[in-house]
Amino acid sequence: MFFLKSSDQEIPPELLSGNSNGLILKSFQNCWQHWHGSEHGHKCRNCVVYKNQLQACFTVKDSGLLGCSDCAACRYYTETFFPRIQFVHQIGMPAAIFMDLYLWGGNSRCAELCGVPQKDLVGMGIEKIVHASSLGTVIEKVRQIALGGPVVGGKCSIYVKNGVNGSQKIQAWVYPLTEPARAFLVLGNSDI
Repeated sequence: MFFLKSSDQEIPPELLSGNSNGLILKSFQNCWQHWHGSEHGHKCRNCVVYKNQLQACFTVKDSGLLGCSDCAACRYYTETFFPRIQFVHQIGMPAAIFMDLYLWGGNSRCAELCGVPQKDLVGMGIEKIVHASSLGTVIEKVRQIALGGPVVGGKCSIYVKNGVNGSQKIQAWVYPLTEPARAFLVLGNSDI
C-alpha cells in the first residue's frame, strides 16, 4: 500500500482498508506437512528443512541438503508462497521480495538486472545478488530492521552483481510488507 500510494498508482479494491474481505491466502503449513501422505513425502524425514523445522524451505536450495529440487516449479511453493508475492510481477521496475537475507522471488525485470533466470531468484541468497562492495551495508541495514530499527527511507545506492555485465550501480528502495510478515519489497532502478 505504501509503495502504491507513494508512486501514485491505482490501489486495487482488494487492498483498500474498507474492504472487509481482503485477500484470501491459503493457510500456512510447512512443506513436510503439505507433502505428508504423498509419494514425495518420504524424502522429508532426511531433509535439512524438516530436521531444522524451517518455514521457507526454498531458502536452503543451494545447500545440497534439500530433499527435493526446482523450487520455482514446486507445487508447495506455487500454492503456499507464490500467492503472497505474485504482485511483484505487476511492477514495471525490478522488484523482489526478501526476508532474512533470502529472496522469496522476483519479477522478470529483477532477473534481467541480476543477469540470472527468473526461476533462480526463488531462494537466492542476497550475497549472490549484492556486490561485495555493498554487501556489508545491506546486511547491516537488514539487521537493524530485524531488530526494530527504521526501514530504509527514500532511496539508497548499492552495487548489484550481474552475471553478464559484472557489477552495476542501482538506486534501491525497501518497503516493509504486512503479508508475508517480516518480509520486504525491494525495488531497483538502474537508470542513474
